[in-house]
Parts: sequence; C-alpha cells; structure tokens
Amino acid sequence: MNAAVTKMNTSELYEYASQTIAHAQEHGATTVTKSPLFVGLSTLFTKYDDGFKKDGKSMLTNPIVTLDIDRDRLVKWCYYTTLALTFSSDSSMVEAATHLLSKLETYGGLSLTKFAHGEESAAIKSMLNDFRRPEYASDVTKTTIKPILDELATVQAEFDLKFQERREEKDERINVDAAYTLRGELEVAIRKFRLQVSGNALADPTSEWSKVDSVLQQLDAEYTQKLRTKSTLRAKQKEKK
Repeated sequence: MNAAVTKMNTSELYEYASQTIAHAQEHGATTVTKSPLFVGLSTLFTKYDDGFKKDGKSMLTNPIVTLDIDRDRLVKWCYYTTLALTFSSDSSMVEAATHLLSKLETYGGLSLTKFAHGEESAAIKSMLNDFRRPEYASDVTKTTIKPILDELATVQAEFDLKFQERREEKDERINVDAAYTLRGELEVAIRKFRLQVSGNALADPTSEWSKVDSVLQQLDAEYTQKLRTKSTLRAKQKEKK
C-alpha cells in the first residue's frame, strides 16, 4: 500500500507525487496512464505544482533558474553525445550508444528539458539511477558519458536543495485554506490510484499494472523509511529538551 501521505510535509508530498506520476509514465505508458484515476491525479498535481512555479518575489528564483538551465544543458549534452556515437565506425560503440539512447528516449529524450520542475527532477533522478545499474554501466563507460552524468547528478542535487528551500518559503505565503484543500484532494487521488494499481496488478501479474505496482512499492518503502527516520529523530530531539 502507499506510504503515509498524510504524514508527509509539503516538500515530501510534492516529491512523492511527482515520482509516482513519473514511474507510471515510464512503466505504464500504454495502459496505466490512460486510466481516469491517473489522469485525475496528474491534473491535481499540475495544480499543486502551480503553487511552486517561478515567483518573482522569491530571492531563490534566480539560482533555481540558473540551475534549471544548467541541468537542461547537461541533459542535451548527454543526449547529443550519445546520439553522435550511434554513427561511430566502431560497431561496439554503436551498440552501446544505441542502448543508452533508447533509455534516454523512455524519459522523453530532449523533451525532458520541457517538463515541469518536479517531473523533470523525478525523471532525471530515475534516469541517473538506471544508468548506474549493471546493464548500463559498461555502456556508460564505453561511451565516456560518465563525467556528464556525474555533473548532472551534482547540479540536480543543488537544484533539489534550492527548490525545497523555495517551496518552504512559498509555504509561508500561499493561502493556507486553499492549500489545505488542494493537498487533501491530492492525497485522496494518490490513494485511489494506488488502490487501482495494486488491484489490477493482483488481477494480472504480467500486465503493465504489475510493473508499475512493483516500482511504486519500492518508492513506498523508500518514503516509509524516510518518515520512520524523521519520526525517530524528532523523538530524540524531544528527549534532549
């Protein structure tokens, strides 16, 4: 079942929802993303995301814009480098580059740079994790794109930090009642979608639903552990007082 979304802070819920959507798009493009519940979840998340768009009043906006441009540059560099190597005279290089390019395309290729902030972050982090897996490691080494991926990981980490700071800053200014209502709707949408995913996965273990369910269960485990760790730290801090 899904992680305890009601216990997540604003930043955690934002990231969890964006990753849920990104995973569904990657592993369930044919069937899962056509579900009315998924469409509803995506629509609500877009509204939620609108509350965190670039804000001219935020002192952190310019650093975020700069980091966003930089990570877009790195995605393009990685894509075009890999694409160019598919024309190499070395057949083993062509094979390696084609394998990596195929994975890049599953994340939207160059369109990735046009995603909403949260969706782009989730896609980049998932892509970086994929390229660290054994089945891609040798191709990454062969094509020598590891320095690009390393730099992208660094820029993404900096972007996450600044973006979270801006969301927290934004939290202090947004309409509390409207935000509370929208958050509640988003939590319900997540629960309904996850119930549909797990139910359909159980009904057909070989379906796209099952693939999405498996990935989302890993995401749930990750966030459950994060929430447990946060709870433990808070308890220890109270004991010290």
